[in-house]
Amino acid sequence: AAGTQRGSDGREWSVRARPAGLARARRAAYLDWVACNCERVYELSGGAVGYVHMSDMEETGFEDLCRGLLSEAGRNGLVVDLRGNVGGAVSDLALQRLAAPRLGCGLPPRGAAEPWPGHAA
Repeated sequence: AAGTQRGSDGREWSVRARPAGLARARRAAYLDWVACNCERVYELSGGAVGYVHMSDMEETGFEDLCRGLLSEAGRNGLVVDLRGNVGGAVSDLALQRLAAPRLGCGLPPRGAAEPWPGHAA
């Protein structure tokens, strides 16, 4: 679909939109659901506990886990949610990431301490 929009200053610009497709729409809805769950965990724990959802035990689920571990690394605990997981063998890579000990912290001149290795839970 295409159309023309007019701004409050009177200028016009063209707009072209196309449907995202079912796969992208499902992924967007899934990511929104994960964000809502994450906010709920933060709210209930006072921000002390992180949240990660694994949609499957394959590549996509592992990518989601790795991203989540990086963003949740500084928290005191972690909820790993497997609800709706479509299955597959339990990923050895996922277990290794979850079991990796934090060996140290990097202290940059500015900013917060960073765990090492960065993927340690």
